Amino acid sequence: MHYGITLDDAELETLIRRLKACYEENVQFLQALIEDLEEKIRGSRFEMTAKEYYEYQLESMAEMRYKEDRIMALEDAYEDLGEGKW
Repeated sequence: MHYGITLDDAELETLIRRLKACYEENVQFLQALIEDLEEKIRGSRFEMTAKEYYEYQLESMAEMRYKEDRIMALEDAYEDLGEGKW
């Protein structure tokens, strides 16, 4: 389920300020327990946009296709040498 709330500007600012304070307190507390915590947090914040994801998928598919075509070309060359059938 999802719920919506309505906040005026002052309430929103208060909420943001309190959330930031909670976040900072948590990070400060956990730094003593987790090595390289801030680096791990920075790494986990990366998110791809839809466009970046689409481009990544296209690049991955193109690379897979290239590898498949290369393997097929090598197989054909092997057969042309009379070395056997794949």
